[in-house]
Amino acid sequence: MNKTIKIFNNKKYYLLGSDENNIKYWLKEPEWNCNWYWSCGWVETFKDDDIDTHQHLNSYDDIFVWFPDIIGFKKIIFNSPFTENEQWDLAELFKIMYILTDYAELIYIGSLGIANLNELNLQDLNYTNKINEELLPKIFNHIKNIMEPKNEKEI
Repeated sequence: MNKTIKIFNNKKYYLLGSDENNIKYWLKEPEWNCNWYWSCGWVETFKDDDIDTHQHLNSYDDIFVWFPDIIGFKKIIFNSPFTENEQWDLAELFKIMYILTDYAELIYIGSLGIANLNELNLQDLNYTNKINEELLPKIFNHIKNIMEPKNEKEI
């Protein structure tokens, strides 16, 4: 299986791999939304040139379900275009991505919104901006460098 990019609705999708039924799973490129957060980690399958299923990399208890060569975990992907080392790198990058996006949201809003803790106010827009403008793009570039085919083969 080769690293592959699919273009759908003018967005890039990177091939994560295929499951035991040969259904291919595609990771959508990150996108900036509502002028304050990143939408990232979206995984889709396609049928008849349209999205068939939608889920997130963190929809499961463990991120390792996406990597067939990392042993000891339940799997979704059984065939991957990535080496074992690339799978480990992607697993770490995805975990960091979610930690940073969760933290950026927390300090943008100032709380989790579970209770009324207005006096706590953890809002820090300067650090939110640093995460969204510097740290997350750095993570996204590392992910892209691993997932993108060297010859830019697109389907």
